[in-house]
Amino acid sequence: MLYIIGILVAFLLVCGQALWKVGVQHAHLELTAGYLFSKQVFSLIFSPYIIGGAVIYAFATLMYLGLLAKYQYSTVQGLVVPVSLISAFLLARVVFNERLSVVNYVGLGVLVVGILLATRR
Repeated sequence: MLYIIGILVAFLLVCGQALWKVGVQHAHLELTAGYLFSKQVFSLIFSPYIIGGAVIYAFATLMYLGLLAKYQYSTVQGLVVPVSLISAFLLARVVFNERLSVVNYVGLGVLVVGILLATRR
């Protein structure tokens, strides 16, 4: 059950973050005081993408807390963090059409091996 829920948690966390990325792109977010104290920031905060991402992220966090209650911290982290990275790379490539280098793909392979080693009992 650890693997199923852990992979789901990682994927949901990344999906929530991806929605946030879409939201900030639509809102043309700028990290300036002028933007952050303008009416534009309210349209960003109440964007369906930002709210949807927050709901998904909150749900994933509750599931994550359940994993922490049942399994060792190092085991949960050893699964969720690398699977999150793998999911992020896949979403970056598929959804955002970002280019990945050969080094990125090698790193993903290392992560998969690391997950298997880190979560062994």
